[in-house]
Amino acid sequence: MSTWQDLVTASLIGTERAEVPPAGVPGVLTSDPVAATTDPAAVLLDRAALLTAARRAGRRCPCAKPTPGPG
Repeated sequence: MSTWQDLVTASLIGTERAEVPPAGVPGVLTSDPVAATTDPAAVLLDRAALLTAARRAGRRCPCAKPTPGPG
């Protein structure tokens, strides 16, 4: 499964029954600053937000049009 699917599964089943997976985002430090909190629900939401931002940062805008060149 993907990291996103693992996060969705943990959120649907509940953090008491499913382990919160690490959000493997390239370029992010290997030490997880989110893990400092002890609330698994907060960790889940923070990791989902981090992964969402990383996914959207790499997406191209479907409505962008090239600017006209000189001339």
